[in-house]
Amino acid sequence: ISPSGLESAAAEVTLTDAATVAVDWDSGINFTVTLGGNRALGFPTNIQTGTWRRISIVQDGTGSRTMTFTASGYYAAGGSAPSLSTGAGDVDVIYLYARSSSIVEIYSGGLDWAQIS
Repeated sequence: ISPSGLESAAAEVTLTDAATVAVDWDSGINFTVTLGGNRALGFPTNIQTGTWRRISIVQDGTGSRTMTFTASGYYAAGGSAPSLSTGAGDVDVIYLYARSSSIVEIYSGGLDWAQIS
């Protein structure tokens, strides 16, 4: 793998905002989606066990958008889905780990980011 090939593979891919946001594991490593309403994150297709994906979830200019996760297949600490920030333009990052083709673990940073001066 060349450095430029790795950089191309890691380029952020924009997901289509829809009632159910689709994630194709084969289409990228890093994703972004801007929520235009309350959404569900569909269970990913083409999962490769033992790999990670990153999704930046951006609130639109209205904010207060929610994201739910399909009922089966997603797992998170304590069985609770991550909560999103609600301010207009806020960005939350989640990480997905494919434990198997039918189990995806969700991790969220939950950090209050601030510029280092």
